[in-house]
Amino acid sequence: MKGISLAFALVFIGSLAGTQTITNLGSLNSEYLEFCPIPYGEGLIFTSSRNSGRLLVCPSPNDRFTDLFFAERAGGEQFGEPVALAGKINGKYNDGAPTFTPDGQTMIFSRNSMSGKNAQG
Repeated sequence: MKGISLAFALVFIGSLAGTQTITNLGSLNSEYLEFCPIPYGEGLIFTSSRNSGRLLVCPSPNDRFTDLFFAERAGGEQFGEPVALAGKINGKYNDGAPTFTPDGQTMIFSRNSMSGKNAQG
């Protein structure tokens, strides 16, 4: 079943080729990796490696790699300067690919850590 789902996804994505326009959003774009944007409130949350000081190089175990950032919409397609999400959201390693529950109250995202497995996986 996974093979069928993957094949369907690839066909669907292929049907979109050439139909999307990529727009440079100024302050949101950096020389680092930026991906998985999602609207949130009056802005955008996205994944970036901008705080890591690395481009396309895999980090060593002591390095930070991707974090989640928020940028407030300043009007039209303009956004303010992105800031890393506060608190315990951003861990030591990779955090990213955010999404929200339909009510917007809970964010779900991926995280890598070196702590090993526990009761939650």
